[in-house]
Amino acid sequence: MIRRAGPGDTAALRAIAAAAYEKYVPRIGRPPAPMTADYERPVSTGQAWAAVEDGHVVGFAILIAQPGYLLLENVAGVLPQTRRLTSRLSGARWFPAPCATASRDCEPSTAR
Repeated sequence: MIRRAGPGDTAALRAIAAAAYEKYVPRIGRPPAPMTADYERPVSTGQAWAAVEDGHVVGFAILIAQPGYLLLENVAGVLPQTRRLTSRLSGARWFPAPCATASRDCEPSTAR
């Protein structure tokens, strides 16, 4: 299922980002931006979406509405079984067209 992330999800988003991006630290010599990001802000502004399986957040996407388009800032998942969910998070089919107008009330249309 894909749903809007809530305040109780920020720790899970941080942990998922850390696990997903830690392999890049040796390559670039520092933690990548998603590892140090402020996830409270996109959660509080309705820009964070959570992929949930068996009641646990297993992946997420950060979508930022811009005039005329949505910016997919980040998508991450760490467990092998989340590949399908993170693939769905990065695809445009799960949110309706009104989401592109920055409406906080838009909800995913086919979230499972």
